[in-house]
Amino acid sequence: MKRALFPLVIVALTLVGAGCLNGQPKMTPVTLEYWRMEDDPSDLDPVIAAYRETHPQVTVNVTRFPREDYRKTLLTALAEGRGPDMFNVPHAWLRGWMKKISPMPAERSVVERTADESGQPVNVVRKKPAMSLLQLDRDFAEVAAKAVVFEVITDEKANTRERQVFALPFSADTLAMYYNRDLLRNANIGEPPKTWAQLQEQAAILSRKGEDGKLEQSGAALGWSNVGRNTELLAALMAQNGAPMNNAGRPYFWSAPAKWDRGTLPGVEALGFYRSFSDPNSSNRSWDRDFSNDLDTFIAGRTAYYFGLPEDAKRIRAMAPRLDLGVAPLPQIKADRRINIPLFPVETVSKDSRYPGYAWDFLEFAASADQVRGFLSSSGRPAALRDLIEEQRGDAAVGPFVGQVLTAESWYLGYDYAKTESLFRDMVETEPSRENTYVKILTEYGSQVSRTYVAPNY
Repeated sequence: MKRALFPLVIVALTLVGAGCLNGQPKMTPVTLEYWRMEDDPSDLDPVIAAYRETHPQVTVNVTRFPREDYRKTLLTALAEGRGPDMFNVPHAWLRGWMKKISPMPAERSVVERTADESGQPVNVVRKKPAMSLLQLDRDFAEVAAKAVVFEVITDEKANTRERQVFALPFSADTLAMYYNRDLLRNANIGEPPKTWAQLQEQAAILSRKGEDGKLEQSGAALGWSNVGRNTELLAALMAQNGAPMNNAGRPYFWSAPAKWDRGTLPGVEALGFYRSFSDPNSSNRSWDRDFSNDLDTFIAGRTAYYFGLPEDAKRIRAMAPRLDLGVAPLPQIKADRRINIPLFPVETVSKDSRYPGYAWDFLEFAASADQVRGFLSSSGRPAALRDLIEEQRGDAAVGPFVGQVLTAESWYLGYDYAKTESLFRDMVETEPSRENTYVKILTEYGSQVSRTYVAPNY
């Protein structure tokens, strides 16, 4: 099958040390194919080189895929038995991919190169226990640790259940707000908004219409389905407004929470507020529904505020090097009650890998503080490890994202996030009417999202 790829970048290191040293364990060559989305493969070069210092028999080939092709390409390859040993997926996909994953084994055995008492190189077999759940909870931010552990049935007859690690995070990305400093300066706006009410005010000032009534300059990119992160934006607004996004493991964002004393449901308020920014008849209008997309419009200098993930920074800087780029935390409804929405990649091992022990050994090594620090610096992503979160807080570029990690809450726990994103896009595009009210729209699409929480028949 023909695949559309970014220019294929492979990290290939020359195999050394194969063979047998004086009866020591043989270093049989191991090649690990590693598929990833978004990041430059060179970001992992130092990690791979460091791993090969003690595992010279292991070659790691990293291939990067564009976001729009990745899911289909990976699913097809896995179904046809030609998938990679390791791959990453957004954390919200993970539950739906469990049957394609080899969870972290209780113990793995790998051959390592070390030095004996005289300093001579020797090969040894290392038997390593899996990272404990206690260590995972202790070392990683709560949102990252919770995202990679699932309870599974290990013995159907005895109905024995066990919590297992299905992936490891390198970062804990959240949705934040990029802004064009030049547009803010030209409008005499001193700093970006901290609340959505402030954003409303600023977006009105920053938006500029032409004689034909169309927007020549957008104050803020939100309100329609041509906003790339419309699912995460709408989920954030709902969660901040009190909608039950995760009630006993299920979403009920179309319902009222306990002790809700306002007439309009929180989810309905959030949906109406979101859509108002693209409504031609609303005073909030700051976005046109016929714009190509929010990221390209921002790069072109026609949008003051763009909502995105850390991975967007490289593309913005590459495509618009003269744009005076700023990053700020996601606005909140209440400044003293912060709720942020995460969407970050997690690294895992295919159930079809010939070398699951080495694959998990490499991922645990790569996720450790000493190794992942360099990757985070190169990729511009915020840390998932608690110790590194504190190190990154002062970084001007990544600091706003890092500051949100500890207040991030995953809302989606179903099996098909791609379907959910499609449903949110359709929900945003559905025009309300007297017969088809926002309550009906929210209930209808909410019930469809609920169906993605039913385990598929593999």
